Amino acid sequence: MYNMSRDTYACDKCGFEEKWDAHDDHRGDIWECEYCGEHFCTVCFVKEAGREAFDRMLRETDHVLCAKHYKEGVFEK
Repeated sequence: MYNMSRDTYACDKCGFEEKWDAHDDHRGDIWECEYCGEHFCTVCFVKEAGREAFDRMLRETDHVLCAKHYKEGVFEK
């Protein structure tokens, strides 16, 4: 979710909030699912789908997806 007054984005899962291109040493970065628009932090994706899936998504696909849609393979169909 975007917070206009602070110009920050929040993870829809855990509520972690930061500027779009910022990086946090504990929660990682904020991402937006290209399929459903959900915002998520690196840690929440890794908790749900695993570190290997996160790294594979960034390295081998053309899309950023939330863990749910990554696991469903929405752009592979």
